[in-house]
Amino acid sequence: MGESGRRRAVGHALKHELLIWGFVSSYLFILFSAVAAYVWAKSGSAGHLGTEIGAAALRAIVLGKFVLMGKIFGVGTMDVGAPLAHRALVRSVALLLLVALFVVVEEAIVSLIHGGTAREGLQAVRARGGADLLTSLALFYLILLPLALLQEVVRNIPPESLAGHLFARADG
Repeated sequence: MGESGRRRAVGHALKHELLIWGFVSSYLFILFSAVAAYVWAKSGSAGHLGTEIGAAALRAIVLGKFVLMGKIFGVGTMDVGAPLAHRALVRSVALLLLVALFVVVEEAIVSLIHGGTAREGLQAVRARGGADLLTSLALFYLILLPLALLQEVVRNIPPESLAGHLFARADG
């Protein structure tokens, strides 16, 4: 392959990666926006929902890249011999753990930025209460499960076959 062929291949791979990052980040933005709206509405605070949505966009962009890095390193992937539903469940739990870790680290960093300590940030997470944390985790999981299922379907069905299933006319 010549130099221009390599550049084309790298450009195509970069374009593909950016499209996937945009899709995953958009999907995560929906997740974080829903949780932010839920927490905002439940708290009844006079804070600005727009600020929370902006923070949700930033979280989605950053976490979207971590999800893609997890895909590269095989986080949450299993043997292909396992049923598709089982692989999707394992992947969604791995993504949920990644989201939970990201939220904890984010709270610690926010506390440090505001002149506090990392421990105060972690205490802020604990102060939300068990019911709120479980509700948020359940919401995260319900939104991550379809993403994990889609990733497993795309990983295991050849693109031409998937396109045929999605866009071919049904006979009968």
